[in-house]
Amino acid sequence: MCPLLMIVLGAHASIHAQSPVGSHYPHFEDFEVHIELQNIHTDTLMLSTHLKFVEGSWVYSPLSADRFYGHLRFGLNPNAFFGSDSTSLVEIPPSIAEIDPWIHNWVRVVREPTTFTQKLIRIDSSVPEVETTLDGLIEFVLEPQCLPYEVLFSIKKSEEGTWNLTQGETRVAHYD
Repeated sequence: MCPLLMIVLGAHASIHAQSPVGSHYPHFEDFEVHIELQNIHTDTLMLSTHLKFVEGSWVYSPLSADRFYGHLRFGLNPNAFFGSDSTSLVEIPPSIAEIDPWIHNWVRVVREPTTFTQKLIRIDSSVPEVETTLDGLIEFVLEPQCLPYEVLFSIKKSEEGTWNLTQGETRVAHYD
């Protein structure tokens, strides 16, 4: 288990082979992240992140109340005119509450393929939509590797008026 690393909105990585669980070097084949965007209303989008990983791996839920571990986290660039409604985050299936052996407290853990949905609401109508790209990422620490990963994505409004998501690079996150 790994202290204080983050998770944010992401893109796509593929599962091709299985690496030894617990090894502390990148294994992009140990997980798959796929992000989708649904246009609900002019000022409301729904971001869905599908996370799947090899047996024996897990991540800490964004709904876990502890602040010791790096939970899955979604984020948009600071200048984004859309914001997330933190109360709208849903996990399907729900994460599992477990007593953590290191902090001796309850944490919420995701141990099976899970879809996270997050509502994005427009918070600044003064920004011209057509010329703006929203950059975001999903960050998470894959356990027991104890490695932080980030999946990049961008959201841009099409000429037809719908918002589209482009999945970007998946990489090991580096924190200064």
